[in-house]
Amino acid sequence: MSNLSLKPLLAIVALSAVVLASGCRTRDGALQPASEARLDEQASGEAWHADTRAPVAAGWISIAEDVRLDPSGRLMHAVTHARDEGSSAEFKVTFDPPSRTVVVERAGSRVEWSVPGDEPWIVAPVKGFSGEVVPTPLVAWTSYRATRDNPTVRLVMPLEQKSYVVPRDQYVVDRTVVVGEQAIEVDDKFVRSIKIGSVELARGSRGSAFRFYGG
Repeated sequence: MSNLSLKPLLAIVALSAVVLASGCRTRDGALQPASEARLDEQASGEAWHADTRAPVAAGWISIAEDVRLDPSGRLMHAVTHARDEGSSAEFKVTFDPPSRTVVVERAGSRVEWSVPGDEPWIVAPVKGFSGEVVPTPLVAWTSYRATRDNPTVRLVMPLEQKSYVVPRDQYVVDRTVVVGEQAIEVDDKFVRSIKIGSVELARGSRGSAFRFYGG
C-alpha cells in the first residue's frame, strides 16, 4: 500500500479512535467495552484497522490493530499495540509472515524471533498485563479468513515466542471461531457479535466500519 493511499485511512483511524474513547459509556455514564474495525476498501486484499477498549484486572486496556490480508485471506502483515490505561505499560508486536519474523517491543526492549514453516498464520489474542486473554473481533476475523482453504495453520504466540501447527477445526468450524475460550460467530461480512469483559457486544455498521457496543 503506498503512503499516498494511507493518508486518508490514517485520518479516518484517528477519528474512529476518538469516537471509540468517547462512545463507550452506557446511558448512566458507566464505562463499557467497545470495539470498532474499519476496512480500507481501496486496498488490494483486505486492510483493516481496529481499536478495542476492554476491562482487565488492573483497569482498562486499549488495543490498536492493523492487519493486511491477501485476496485469499492469508495474513501478510499485522501490528498490535496494547496499552494499559492506568499506567505507562505498553507493548507492540509486529507480525511479518513473508519474512517469517515476529518483533516484540516492550519496556524499552526489542526482541525479534523467527517462525518456522510456511503454513498460514493465525495470531493469538492479546493478553492483559495481568495475563488475561482479551479477544477482539479482528483476531476472530483474521483467524476465519486464514483457515478457509487450509486444513492446518500455524498459531503464533508472540509474547511466549512460540508457534504451533494446528488443525483448522481446532479453531474454526464452519462459521464459528474460537478465540481464547470464546466461540465467536462470523458471516460473509465480519464478526456478528463478541463478548468482551463479560459484556455481549452486537455489531452495528457505519460506512466501511463495524462497531461493537453494548448497553
